[in-house]
Amino acid sequence: MFMSAELKALANKLISNVSEMVGVHLQFDEESVKWLDGYIERIHPNVDESSIEGVSNSVGAFPGECIIANYGGIWAQSEEGDWGASIIAPASMPSFSHPLRMY
Repeated sequence: MFMSAELKALANKLISNVSEMVGVHLQFDEESVKWLDGYIERIHPNVDESSIEGVSNSVGAFPGECIIANYGGIWAQSEEGDWGASIIAPASMPSFSHPLRMY
């Protein structure tokens, strides 16, 4: 249960940071996921290597929380140890592994 709260806090921190930095008010919805995807593509070349893990964790938590908010899913850990938003076991979205592959 602790990890679920931590992941939700990461997603909410991302919402706060984006609002403060660029004035965009994200919500846990499809439009915000699309905006965030485009934003990541725009900032990707300029992300400092030392902040990649933190950025990836926040960006990974956000779509997971969108899935949970809109489809009633839960955070679940795979056998490999990765966390993702799970709607119906074993279907899940690997939130954290995708952003890390970008780097």
